[in-house]
Amino acid sequence: MKAFMKSFIKISRRSRGVPSRFPNLTSRRNLLSFGCCVVMLSACVVKPLYAVDTDLATTTSRAVPPNLIAKLASITIDEVSDVFAEHVRNHLIFLFGRGGGEPSDATYRLELNLKTSELATVAQNIGDRTDRTGRPSLAIVNATSNFKVYDKDEKILFAHSRSVATSFDRHRQEFATVRAENDAMIRAANELAEQIYLDLAQTLGNQAG
Repeated sequence: MKAFMKSFIKISRRSRGVPSRFPNLTSRRNLLSFGCCVVMLSACVVKPLYAVDTDLATTTSRAVPPNLIAKLASITIDEVSDVFAEHVRNHLIFLFGRGGGEPSDATYRLELNLKTSELATVAQNIGDRTDRTGRPSLAIVNATSNFKVYDKDEKILFAHSRSVATSFDRHRQEFATVRAENDAMIRAANELAEQIYLDLAQTLGNQAG
């Protein structure tokens, strides 16, 4: 983008320095180039790779009745030990507190008990000497949460299970495969957190009724 701006400035300077038989046409060309530059700059949006999708989170939160918002906000989540579980936990904290963080005085405690696995499938024979037997061109990330909810007296209120599966392409380039796998893990973590959130809202709502 910087190179494009420099080129545009050079063209503008040359246009000012060289007499033109069609001055109006030259001005219009400069104006058109500037307009294209503005459009390209406005299309550049920088978004963190691991940022929470606030639009999706807001949509999910709106599906919960107002009388359950306080209950969900009073849930604390046990600490976890791996990256995938941490992503699920962080997304749930965002959903529970609606961006307000963890509760200072929790009424419920959530134990996630997460498990993940990866299945390589769709073997493809590419016919070269380095890979005669073929290679998996697609992989599936499976994630399961056998979660439990406790009250203040450490009594189990209920225990449910939720599972998700997301797929990604396996490329010849190792970096591309790693990137696709990371994206699939993030999608799976977000979807699993959304399912757990809605499950808790439904169960707590039924208990209140």
